[in-house]
Amino acid sequence: MWRKIKGFVFSLSPLRIMLMSTAIIMIFFPASPTADMEYHGWKMLTTLMVPVFVPMVALVLLLDALMARVVMGEYQGETRKHYRTIILVDLLLALLLVAAWFPFFAAIMGSG
Repeated sequence: MWRKIKGFVFSLSPLRIMLMSTAIIMIFFPASPTADMEYHGWKMLTTLMVPVFVPMVALVLLLDALMARVVMGEYQGETRKHYRTIILVDLLLALLLVAAWFPFFAAIMGSG
């Protein structure tokens, strides 16, 4: 199992690895909707910067899945399976990202 995951990760491009890693980090560290905004220091990263980038990362994951589907049409066999796995991982990460951050965005949209 771990050997398959390790092989999959090593077969990805560096940009795709950074995108997926960023999404995983954002999934595990959602912001609290009740936290006060900080405009300086390290707290600014979690209360101001990350919430701005979450929708962008979710859309880039969906765009990456779309582009993988377009490229997948040109290949057969193992390469096609590889792109299918990329699509599934992208869609799963986008879904988990939206699910993890939905309470935050629902709270700030409802309070305005």
